[in-house]
Amino acid sequence: MASSSLSEPAFSGCILLVYGIPGSGKTLLVDYLCSHSPWPMLPIHFDSFYPTDTRSVSPSDLRTVVLAPLTEYRVSRPQDGSETEAVGFQTKEARQAVVRCIEHLIELSVVGGKDSTLPQLWDTFTSYLQKYPHLLTSDRRGTHLVSPSVVVADDNLPLRSMRYVFYQLAKKYCLGFAEICVSCDLTVAQDRNRRRQIPIPDSTITNMERSLELPEPSSHGWEKRSHVLFNNSSSREGFLTEGLIAGKELISGALANPEQPASQQDHEMKEACRVESLESYVHQADIILRKCVSSSIGEYKGTEKGSFAKRSNSVRRELLTEIKTGGLAGQFLTAGLAASSNEYESKIRQRFHSRCTPETQ
Repeated sequence: MASSSLSEPAFSGCILLVYGIPGSGKTLLVDYLCSHSPWPMLPIHFDSFYPTDTRSVSPSDLRTVVLAPLTEYRVSRPQDGSETEAVGFQTKEARQAVVRCIEHLIELSVVGGKDSTLPQLWDTFTSYLQKYPHLLTSDRRGTHLVSPSVVVADDNLPLRSMRYVFYQLAKKYCLGFAEICVSCDLTVAQDRNRRRQIPIPDSTITNMERSLELPEPSSHGWEKRSHVLFNNSSSREGFLTEGLIAGKELISGALANPEQPASQQDHEMKEACRVESLESYVHQADIILRKCVSSSIGEYKGTEKGSFAKRSNSVRRELLTEIKTGGLAGQFLTAGLAASSNEYESKIRQRFHSRCTPETQ
């Protein structure tokens, strides 16, 4: 891949996520956005790459068949010969493969160069892209997306961690980032799903609805350009109109404010803050442990008080050394819990008393 600075990319654009449970109306909204947007939009319908239903495959067909553009499944006949059994990639692996293809396309568009190292399924992905010839162009940098373009990921993405992967791509390649969560009542989604030619089980939608994490810009700053769009109404026109308005506003803001890769200075500042926070945990632990030592010695009723005091202080120093290396303090720091929290103090006291009791003398 040809090297080039990402500070002033020849390509600009943004990644827009449209996600929600099956039957919420994601794909309907994505298609409407693409046909009414003032910007070129490339819809990536992840369902197009996921394994599909096997009921259309004849039980007598024991050859390797392609059930989806994504991968090949091995089809075998169960002992009773009545139905088809298929074995293949899981949806998680499918999603990861498509994300790698999206990144490769973005990399070609931003950096340029030849297709030197191709991700798995790249040929299938490029075949999918042929449906959108108006979004592709060729020049001395090779074939890439026109600029600016909006890459729209249409998938369930119930977990925030799934969506964060796309934010990392936007940050890496200096692209804008935005997301629309399409929400609706579980019963509404299940009813819509049952009308499909090949519906998925109600239990699948139920489990996904339970795990769906709505965007929280106040807690996760990278979700600052997000919108929750409700689709419980029978009015399709109202849903699409609101979605178009929200989509245009989000995309406009994302294109005007692309994400920036973390600089070395950012890393240094983050590390300095981490060290400072760790020192705060150690200082607080020292205060807690000194109180533990004092109270333990005061409550000691044995005849070897001097020996017990020595042992207590030795345990205090041992625990402080462990905490300084990032053990307990590091766990609380990663979890975002304060050094002054009752839970932190309780953990410190538990560790001290488990190692320093009169019985240990």
